[in-house]
Amino acid sequence: MFGSLFDDERTAGVMTSVHTLPKPMPPNRRLPCGLSGIENQGATCYLNSLLQTLLYTPEFREGLFSLSDAELGSLENREKAKTRIIPLQLQRLFARLLLVDQQAASTTELTDSFGWSNNEELQQHDVQELNRILFSAIDSSLVGTSGKDLISQLYHGSTITEIVCQVCGKISEREEDFLDLNVIVAGFNNLQDSLNATFLQTEIMKGKNQYRCSTCCNLVDAKKGLKIQCLPPILTLSLLRFSYDIAKGERFKETGKFTFPFELDMAPYCSKEEKPEDTTYELFSVLIHSGCSSGGHYHAFIRDVDCLGKWLAPDEEVSGSTGTGKENNCNIQDPVVLIKAILSDTEDRCLPIEFLSSEITKWSGMNWNKKFKSTFGTIGKFLQKHNDVFYFNSSTNIVYLNAEAMNCDPAPDCSTASTSSMDCTPSSPKETKKSAVMNSLKLNIFDKKRVQNNFGSVMQNWFDFNDSRVTSILVKDIEKQFSGKESAYMLFYRRKSLVRPLEARGNPRYMMPEKLLKLVEEENAELEKQREEYELALNAINLQVHLGNSYKCTNGVLEPKPNEINYLDLTIDKRKLLLDLKDSIFKLCSEIYPSQEFVLHTAREVPAGLHLYEELSESQNFETLKDLGILEGTKIFVWDGKQLGGEHFAIGVAHEPVLLNISVKLQNGETVEMSRGFPKTTTVTELKNLISNLVPLPLEDMRVCRLDLQGEETRLSPLNETHNAHTLSELSFIDGDNIVAESMKCNDSLHRKEMSSKVTVIVQNCCQGFIPENNPNPQLAELTIDLDSTVEKLRSLAVSKLNLDNNRSFILRKYIKSQSKRPPLHEHYTIREVGIVEASCLTIEEGEPPAPDQITIMFTVGIGLGDSVDFEVTVNKNMNVQECLRKMLCIAGLNGDAWHLRKTNWCGEPMEQLSLDGMTLEDESIQHGENLLIMEGRLPAKGFLSFSIWLFPTLETFASSQKGNEYMNGLHSGIENLLQSYGDAIKDDVNRSIKLGEVEISNESTVADLKNTILTLPSLSGLCLPNIRHLRLQILDNGRPGRVLRGLSNTLRKLKIQSQSLAARILYHEEDLMHSEILLNIRQRLPETKQYTAPFEMVWETTKSSGPKALKQAIADSVCCPIHRVVVAKHFPEKCQWLIIDDGTSSKKNTRKKRWGTGKSNLRNSPYFIKDGDTLGVKDRLSDPDDQDDFLTQQDIEGQEILRIAAENKRIKRQEDKSPSRCGEWMLGGSDRELPRHAKKCEVGITIHVDDFT
Repeated sequence: MFGSLFDDERTAGVMTSVHTLPKPMPPNRRLPCGLSGIENQGATCYLNSLLQTLLYTPEFREGLFSLSDAELGSLENREKAKTRIIPLQLQRLFARLLLVDQQAASTTELTDSFGWSNNEELQQHDVQELNRILFSAIDSSLVGTSGKDLISQLYHGSTITEIVCQVCGKISEREEDFLDLNVIVAGFNNLQDSLNATFLQTEIMKGKNQYRCSTCCNLVDAKKGLKIQCLPPILTLSLLRFSYDIAKGERFKETGKFTFPFELDMAPYCSKEEKPEDTTYELFSVLIHSGCSSGGHYHAFIRDVDCLGKWLAPDEEVSGSTGTGKENNCNIQDPVVLIKAILSDTEDRCLPIEFLSSEITKWSGMNWNKKFKSTFGTIGKFLQKHNDVFYFNSSTNIVYLNAEAMNCDPAPDCSTASTSSMDCTPSSPKETKKSAVMNSLKLNIFDKKRVQNNFGSVMQNWFDFNDSRVTSILVKDIEKQFSGKESAYMLFYRRKSLVRPLEARGNPRYMMPEKLLKLVEEENAELEKQREEYELALNAINLQVHLGNSYKCTNGVLEPKPNEINYLDLTIDKRKLLLDLKDSIFKLCSEIYPSQEFVLHTAREVPAGLHLYEELSESQNFETLKDLGILEGTKIFVWDGKQLGGEHFAIGVAHEPVLLNISVKLQNGETVEMSRGFPKTTTVTELKNLISNLVPLPLEDMRVCRLDLQGEETRLSPLNETHNAHTLSELSFIDGDNIVAESMKCNDSLHRKEMSSKVTVIVQNCCQGFIPENNPNPQLAELTIDLDSTVEKLRSLAVSKLNLDNNRSFILRKYIKSQSKRPPLHEHYTIREVGIVEASCLTIEEGEPPAPDQITIMFTVGIGLGDSVDFEVTVNKNMNVQECLRKMLCIAGLNGDAWHLRKTNWCGEPMEQLSLDGMTLEDESIQHGENLLIMEGRLPAKGFLSFSIWLFPTLETFASSQKGNEYMNGLHSGIENLLQSYGDAIKDDVNRSIKLGEVEISNESTVADLKNTILTLPSLSGLCLPNIRHLRLQILDNGRPGRVLRGLSNTLRKLKIQSQSLAARILYHEEDLMHSEILLNIRQRLPETKQYTAPFEMVWETTKSSGPKALKQAIADSVCCPIHRVVVAKHFPEKCQWLIIDDGTSSKKNTRKKRWGTGKSNLRNSPYFIKDGDTLGVKDRLSDPDDQDDFLTQQDIEGQEILRIAAENKRIKRQEDKSPSRCGEWMLGGSDRELPRHAKKCEVGITIHVDDFT
């Protein structure tokens, strides 16, 4: 057995909401070539390649089909009678591959028939060995049947070894059978040279290798030669690509060039003269191995002898895979020619208009609206305009070619008897006509893939069978397999004299038993049913139909009437036309609009209420809902299109209403507060009139202001006569803005103060040397100053009021409770410009104020995240970053060059780093008062990234197959020795790590380049990995390995990787994760304890489903436990909590109502956010029946207590901050003054989970 010579398969203005499908996605249809692939069960690419070769060996396929159930038995009665399961399952598999309309078939039933019950499909094997074992199994299964000689007649040949005594001339012969001939690759350039050396050259047996002659009764010199005695119809050649290096003690792959012909003459190698037609062979299959001696992947290049598929040039096949596959001679720029070609391609020369739109997309690659609408208008108008070519029946929505229309009734009407091939019935003419045409299309769509090809040449009709993908290839692609890491491994030749009957060409049903034909017909029907149901579910959208008579219009805004049903739910297929939507709405609203005279508008809920946008006009009747942008959750408003409740109102984006909060203070001191919506086009004059109508406040006595709330600042901006003609949109009003209206006779001191030009501020003396010893309380000064005065004047007033030394320099800072230290104020700015408002609090301290061209930078050292800034520095804004960093390091008392600067976000977290390549602070947009972070580590050059590499222990992998492989055992020992060299640092702890070093690499480098660079680190230099796929890299997230770096060819820039720490793990097997695969850590709960087993890794494939049931099934398979007994929970280490993943089958009742379906949700989204590196706990209900929901460990309980204490301390601190502050608690000392009413609250960071799109 050759170990791991392959790897896993490479897989290739309207409100909307996520549409969750209730049905799983059915298998994909066949690819444009019309041939089916085989699914990889995990590591069965070697099996898939051989099975495809056997399928496209016509003689083997027909010999298998010739065996009846009377000989083989029946799978339905295998429990009662003896059944030959392997041939039966091979028959079924071949029938599915030939006729079932799916991209790839499954081999699960076949491998089950092999008796594989211990995850053998995940183990790695050699295809040459499989070839012999499978033939032996088939041979044994067919004993006693008419096919008992199937293998021997097709594949068995014989060789004869001849030894000639050089003394007496006696000839000794020994005949041996073979299934495949071993061909030596090492030392030869082509197949013919290797065969010549094997069969034409003789070996001289002399010296120690003398031959004992039975006639001479002595050791004598002799000549030994090998010849072929009998050639089989199918000749199999196994290329010996793998050799053993005795000096190194390891196996290696021969990657040198080794050519082979498409036509092979075996006559020179036969022991007797044969007919030329019996010794000439044609190549029809090449099994290819890519990789090295310890790992790789198998696929097969196979010639379609019977032309069962459609060979397309590779560039045509790519375009065909997108859904076209039509003749390219159609001038798709001319819609007349395009539609004529589409209708001519149908059997009845007609199509319903919705199917015609779909075909236009398939043929041209774009839908009608995107390609032709701007030039030719809607498709309905275009067809009516070209009535000389097409006939469009508006009653049935069917388009005919004009010639076809003239042959039948000029106005086809399904209500009368028709001689058309479409069997119309008077009960439902429209639907019957559509379904008849669609059924006609379905009957022909599969057979159109099978076209008559050129059958004669061995150089044609070649396909690449790569697991589930089948693609056409050229001869030059085969020649590329002569050498390299991806090269030919087995060759299958077919005797040229084997002539195929004409009825077999292009006929996949040839020789197939009726029972199998019926089986594939049933499976095709079931698949078609699944696809139709899936398409219906995929395209079904839920709409809200809002009825106009249930709404009233107030001030140009729609408001629902109380105690009335505002809308009706409607489910419809988004592929249908707008005309179909109108019919459905008419059925719902026939009592309200009996004449079907209504207008439809798309609507949307805005804060002010419901608003109408685009009209769905008559000209759009023949456009699909999808093209019109009507998707899931769209609101449709139904009304007469003129007025609502006798009042007209404007529609569209320009008239969208704005929700305003209005506060009106009347003359008697009473305050009226309300929220109303107003169109954006409302002028200030109209707004004042509307407010006057709502409250008892005369227009001539009304003063209206706009209230702006900006943090602690509150400003009133009057809306005077200069604003009367401006609209709300022009004044930039948005939802939630505040309007204050009051009587001009109202004596409001707050208003007078806000409208005045002076403010009162409080300044605290924070100068350490100027606080009298007999007065430990802070010195405060209450100052009133004009808003247009400078900060310098305010500072002079404070110095004078606090009796400070005028000969010293002082600076002023803003003081805001719960915020960190603020930068000093520039003295050349005015009070208004620096944002000082009424009751602002300032501090004064000794220091030199910043000049106009200077900025003050607040900085700290380390990882940030604290509320206080440790240091500050005042520098020129044109200083370069490198010089500024040196000055900061001097202030902080740090030495060395291994430091760099980073910006921070609002909560102090490190953000992007500043460039040290001559950039100034102004170039980097560093502002006055900005917080920067000094972090350890040398900044890499521009365009380069720096990574810290941490080695984590290797975890066990589900169904790992490294045991028993000598090389893998050696790798395991090497890893253990590496870990032991670091002592007990990470022994028996999967979360601890050791630092391997730092690497620096260009951001344009690929993941493969990064891995190769890491392998050059001194710690890993002594560890010989077979290839870089044995090294996994993950991004460290809070000290834990997280996201896996996928795709060896992806650049670091494309993956959006920044300089950071990476986790490295050495793997015992190759790994190349796809984007649909998630790497999870699985831990099993030990019964009656709060402990878990050691974690093992599991790769979860989410291509078909990423829901809870799919995950539980994968975990159940990995832990060998029935799915109904498995309970799974995700661990959130930051919260020390476990969240149970519910698939809707739990026996416990969940009292909390969820907004999503439990069994249908995507686990990548809220609330689970399953991603790489997550830890999942698994419990068996049977072993722990009384405590199914408890996943906590002792560490979790202790961690929760620590978090509870921290939260309690934070709560107490918040309460203290909110309480009135006195003396030392707040800067106002013994004053009874409280905190400002609108003090800024502590902000909480928003965490957004983004799904990885790179």
